[in-house]
Amino acid sequence: MPVVLSGHSRCALCHEVLEEGQEISAFSAIVPNRLDPLHLFNDAAFHKNCFKNHPMMSRIKRIDCRLRANFRNRACEVCNLSIDCPNDYFATGYFAEAGDLAPFNLLQFHVGCLRQWKGLASFERALDKAVGNRAFENEITVAYFKRELAKSKDNGAQR
Repeated sequence: MPVVLSGHSRCALCHEVLEEGQEISAFSAIVPNRLDPLHLFNDAAFHKNCFKNHPMMSRIKRIDCRLRANFRNRACEVCNLSIDCPNDYFATGYFAEAGDLAPFNLLQFHVGCLRQWKGLASFERALDKAVGNRAFENEITVAYFKRELAKSKDNGAQR
């Protein structure tokens, strides 16, 4: 969740200062793609009324709801078993409402199961295509995915 300092932090929607006693809403780092219109909610706080009246409110709430459901039920996409260890957790996060990356929204895996995922090559191609077409922008997120996917392939080759 974002750090909110009453009297200093600003509403991500109206840009007015968030004051003590005001009702506020906030989201964690939920939309990493800087090019997605929903990125304005990423790691941001806002007045509850500003959020309630925003045209993208229902869309971001659906994403947040699904993300919260994933946290309650951390089942691996490959083996369907619970992911209990944070060090054995890989998640794709939210990419886009539509397009090549949309089928890969909010998936979660045991790190060890990644190499067995039938969608791995398709995911990598879709990510490369989205970055190349400038449909996805976040070098830190892309570097993380590339590093973790490469590690999963290396671990599979060593066996």
